[in-house]
Amino acid sequence: MLVAGSSFALAQYLSSNFLGPELPDIISSLVSLVCLTLFLRVWHPVRIFRFSDDVNQAVRASTPANTYTAGQIIRPGCRLFS
Repeated sequence: MLVAGSSFALAQYLSSNFLGPELPDIISSLVSLVCLTLFLRVWHPVRIFRFSDDVNQAVRASTPANTYTAGQIIRPGCRLFS
């Protein structure tokens, strides 16, 4: 929040004082997005917060989703038009 807030405030201050009142919000939001993107590419948290009931998240993420046949997908749609 510090990176996004400070970059937004600085860009808004500079653009409103030196460019005029037309674009401060647009310029500051774009500068804030770029600064936050660059910051998150470099910084990685030391400890990732997880809820206590979410222990098997890695197992669920690696489990493949259900696969459906073409008939299973098309059949409910055909019932709508009959």
